[in-house]
Amino acid sequence: MENSNQSFSDVLKKAQKLGYAEPGNPKLDLNGFDALQKLEFYLH
Repeated sequence: MENSNQSFSDVLKKAQKLGYAEPGNPKLDLNGFDALQKLEFYLH
């Protein structure tokens, strides 16, 4: 983001389009909760 001089919003939209961030509520990805839930699932 810093190297490409793109805004956070633009980078987030691209991540959503590529499937890296949730399209509806990206807060889960940005805060790490989505990864935490997946890790907890695999550990149980």
